Order: sequence, then C-alpha cells, then structure tokens
Amino acid sequence: MAPEEVRMPSTGASAALKQTASGVPLVDVRVHEKRKYTFLVDTGASWSVVSQRLIKELDLVKLPVSFDHFGKPQALYEVNSVELGNIYLWHLLATDDARGAFPEIERSTGLRIDGVLSLHAFKDYLLTLDFHRDRLEVTRGRLTKRDHATIPFRYSRPLVIVPFSDGESTTTHSMVIDTGSAASFQLAANTGSLPYAEKFLGESRYMTYYGRNAYRVSRIDAVAVLGGVAFVHPVVERHQSGADALGENAGAVGMRALEGLRLTFDCRRDLVRIVDGAKP
Repeated sequence: MAPEEVRMPSTGASAALKQTASGVPLVDVRVHEKRKYTFLVDTGASWSVVSQRLIKELDLVKLPVSFDHFGKPQALYEVNSVELGNIYLWHLLATDDARGAFPEIERSTGLRIDGVLSLHAFKDYLLTLDFHRDRLEVTRGRLTKRDHATIPFRYSRPLVIVPFSDGESTTTHSMVIDTGSAASFQLAANTGSLPYAEKFLGESRYMTYYGRNAYRVSRIDAVAVLGGVAFVHPVVERHQSGADALGENAGAVGMRALEGLRLTFDCRRDLVRIVDGAKP
C-alpha cells in the first residue's frame, strides 16, 4: 500500500510532530494541494485512513472494494497528493473510516483529525519518529542489524518480541509498536499472571479505532528491553475482561513507553532501531 511516488530533497525530508494530551503523534498535512488537515501517525495501523468529512470535501475517488482487518468489505480511496513538511506522497491509497470512530476520537482529544498515516505510506524509505525533538524524518537508505538497538519485526504492523526479566525469571511477549496507542506496555488479552512482584496502580480506559477498552495497570519489579532501551520497573496494562476489542494474541507498546525515544523503521527489511532520543 505504498504511494506511487514519494518526492523529497535528496538529503532527506522532515515534518514537525505535535502530540495530543495522550501523547499520540499528529502531523499537519496539505491534501490535493488545497487546505490543511491533521493526520495521526499510527505505526499500529494496517492501512492509511481518511475521514468521511475529507472524502466529501475533496470528492475523493472510490476504487474497487478492499477488505478490512476483519475480512469485511471496505472502501478504498485514492488520495492524489499528501504534503507534510517537504515530503510529498503521490497517489496514496487509503480506506475510509468505516467504523465511524473519528468523531468519538475527536471528542476525546478535542482536536479535528481527518486521517491516519500508516507505516506503508513510507514503505520504500527509512521513517524516523523522533519523540525527543518532535520530528518526523524520511530518508533514503537501509537498516542493518549491527547492534542490539536494531530488532526485527513481523507482519504488516511492527510486531516485536519484548523480553521482561527480574534476574531469575524471564518472559517474552509479542507486542506491536503502536504510536496510535496512549498505553505503556499493554500485554495481550490472553496473558496470564506474571512471575514478578507488582504494585497495582489502578485502571486505565482508552478509546481506540476499534472501540473502548479498560485495563488493569500495575508496575512490575522487572526490566523490559525494547531495542536499545531498558525500562526498569515498567508499567504494564492488562485487559480487565481478558479479551480486547480485537481478540488478538499480541500486546502493544504505546506512547507512554515510547515518549522521548527515537524510532527508525525500515519496512522493506522489517527492521526497527530504537534508541533514547536524548542521546547522540
């Protein structure tokens, strides 16, 4: 689902990121060389998405039917041009907001959001999300797994293995690096008890594209490692009912954990480099 063409200076390009109160990153874009809109940069999204409002305002062309995350028919639209900073995406394909989630997300954030940019919008390039400097960067090049900070991921979303350890017991968990989530380390719905001492911190509730969810929040006596960053006594969240909205077997790493980090994605080689954004 990469755009037909990406235009930018030969030295690379960048755009400013802004964040909601929940921390999720937004970017101002110009669509069809007309008015400005605000899009969410969501590494957990399988597709780029456009709102019903944007479809009507720009009279976007509807293409033959595609299918959503659940295998149900979903409309597909061609967005001729999306400009963010000095980056130009030509002929980007996006689905519509079939679930009508955008209005409720807008009510919860107080901001107008008209689209989602997924990793696939930058598939042929290196995409860096620098949450220390609030910058999105696109460059040509490739990652290689030369150090412990660069780790592989799987599937259309960046699904990585995150180890947790207290020096005696080690557990590993599949988690999607999800910048569209306000969570910290959110464990899979089917995760049982952890072999670590923990302190209950309360409950968290999130409105996501797939519905509302409630989680039990704890701080655990262990260390989680994500790329080149170690999290001592990380906060973890587990679904209250034991089944999340998607019924998935993977958890997520959201913006409460990713804040201040620098993430570089190479979707051609399924690699991501994760470092502390404050360090060189």
